Amino acid sequence: MKEVKSNVFFVEERVFNFGTLVPSKEPQGIVERIKIENTNKIPCNVKFVVSKKAQNVIEQFAFDVEPKEARIPPH
Repeated sequence: MKEVKSNVFFVEERVFNFGTLVPSKEPQGIVERIKIENTNKIPCNVKFVVSKKAQNVIEQFAFDVEPKEARIPPH
């Protein structure tokens, strides 16, 4: 497997890979910004969801996403 050196979205797996992350002492943690584009001719509504790979794990999830929804204009 090749090492990923930047943020990459894998379309078929529907997985976003941040690469290696080092835990932060900052109370707000590490913030990543992702640019989402709509290249179509019509606007779209998007819901952003972050979930665990294994749903049977009961520990607290380490990630959150904001905003939860967005309306992206065309082009």
